[in-house]
Amino acid sequence: MTHLEDEDIARLIDGMVGEAERKRMLDHMADCESCLSVYSETIKFLEEEGELKEVVELKPQNSGKLIPMRRRAWLSLAAALVFFLAGIYIIVDMLPTAGLTDTQAAFHQKRINEIWNPSGHHFSDPNNKEFAAVRIGIWMEDLGPLTKDKKRTELKAKYIEFLVEDLERFLPEGDPLLLEVAGLSKKTFRDVEVKARMKLDGFGMGKLYQFGRFIENILMTAVTEKLPAVEELALYLGIAKEHQLPQGVSRLLSGLSRAADPASMAEISEDVIEIFFE
Repeated sequence: MTHLEDEDIARLIDGMVGEAERKRMLDHMADCESCLSVYSETIKFLEEEGELKEVVELKPQNSGKLIPMRRRAWLSLAAALVFFLAGIYIIVDMLPTAGLTDTQAAFHQKRINEIWNPSGHHFSDPNNKEFAAVRIGIWMEDLGPLTKDKKRTELKAKYIEFLVEDLERFLPEGDPLLLEVAGLSKKTFRDVEVKARMKLDGFGMGKLYQFGRFIENILMTAVTEKLPAVEELALYLGIAKEHQLPQGVSRLLSGLSRAADPASMAEISEDVIEIFFE
């Protein structure tokens, strides 16, 4: 299979492709876990590195006007970097230093209380590996900021416990990755995340893992009023249909594109996540 070039992914993110080419790229990523991973991680990288979102302005010759330079060069660089990082174990911590907001921490505490409350959440169909793959993505998305937040050690410990429980549905007892997850820290997070993703790729469930990270990211970033790109919504809707996730998932995802504000988007994404808990 011929993979998308980093420049292609950069142009897609920057909105510099026509409708036909955009469809071709999305169709490709629906079948290619490697390019899907690069696409998702590039967007995440750009969100984490705030300076990459700034428009660089240059003054051309023979003109007094300032002309904005497209972000494509930055995007291409980011995509190329993700291509590079995806092929090796990451030793250097590339993540930002910020932890959770108080609002996010309160949400996580509420969720944990409900999971541990027999009358509230529990894991849907515990023998369903596809659901487990989605939840692993959710837990990993949450543990990224938690490993950087020294004040939320109890939340981190609970999510690690949930992550281990779902990973055990795929890995044999004593697998080294389970031990690494148990000792997860800011320095080891990226390395562990890559290994977990590769393990699930081996079971043909890498896309579901990315789906879990995507939907949890919407829920968490909607609090800060960041909305996902239309291309992302279409891509993950395709994944939900491909893996024949419950009909409610596709219906709710379709509603995300019509959400009027971040609060509505957060509510819808939470409803999607509930399907994999209850």
